[in-house]
Amino acid sequence: LAAVERQLVRLGLDLQVGFLHGIQRDRHSLALDVLEAARPAVDLWIWTLCHETALTPEQFSCSEQEGCRLDKEGRQTFYRDWFARGLHAAEIPARRLIGRMVRTLRRSASA
Repeated sequence: LAAVERQLVRLGLDLQVGFLHGIQRDRHSLALDVLEAARPAVDLWIWTLCHETALTPEQFSCSEQEGCRLDKEGRQTFYRDWFARGLHAAEIPARRLIGRMVRTLRRSASA
């Protein structure tokens, strides 16, 4: 999220104004909107991580109070793979969307 926020600020865009996520105090709605473009890639990465049996059902615990959580071993596996593959998978669609936004804004500003 921080990398997306930095890129949007560098482009002079208002982080508070989103389209999918409404304006809310202290929420960077535009950055959250951009990250929605990465959701399918992140979902695929998670599915792959589970399918490769890097994460197993035994590493999850579920409760009414805390929801589903990974144990320590599962978290280590998750974060190790996130920084090796997941983060890159999420960055590509987010960067593409930001690029399209900037091109569209430039075209409408010059029209």
